[in-house]
Amino acid sequence: KKLAADVAVALERQVRSLPRKSIAMKSLKSCRLIVVPTARETLEIANAYAAEHLILNVKDAERWWPKIENAGSVFIGPWS
Repeated sequence: KKLAADVAVALERQVRSLPRKSIAMKSLKSCRLIVVPTARETLEIANAYAAEHLILNVKDAERWWPKIENAGSVFIGPWS
């Protein structure tokens, strides 16, 4: 929960400094931060949402990416 709150604060701060802030704000109206208790529940949400671009930035991504069933593309790791 703390990470999600920190991300929300950082995102709001960064968006304020953008030259095209109004465009970014419109896009972010559809954005959500979702906190779940387990990685398995995260996968269920990811598969239900079926993102066009999904980033798995977790320590053991190799364990989880085969469980992704619905995504346009899956990027693994912090530099993807």
